[in-house]
Amino acid sequence: MATFPDVLPTYSSVEDTDQKSQRIKFGDGYEQRLVFGLPTNKRLISLRMTFNVTTAVSKTINDFLNARFDDQASFDVSTTFRQNVLPDLSASPEFICTRRSRTLVTNGRVVMSLTFEEVKEP
Repeated sequence: MATFPDVLPTYSSVEDTDQKSQRIKFGDGYEQRLVFGLPTNKRLISLRMTFNVTTAVSKTINDFLNARFDDQASFDVSTTFRQNVLPDLSASPEFICTRRSRTLVTNGRVVMSLTFEEVKEP
């Protein structure tokens, strides 16, 4: 499995946790909640990060993500990345990049916004 380049986000990252569920509200105030997915306690992380990097590092990140664009192959992150961005996790999750943008801010510097979504694969 490929590992994301060892680059840390420059600014704070936003971590969202999503659990798919269906809520049914009854007229008497009670409700029933059904969790989708196997296993039913699965909680998937979504990370939104901003990187302020050189154009060379930006090219490295883009080349890495482009290699996984067509087949949507998942990737993991380095131990350094996990310890700094996801300190609560003991194991390295697998991600796909679902959204990215690049802005050239000055000569030789690029701001990249990436969204990683955790995936579970057999």
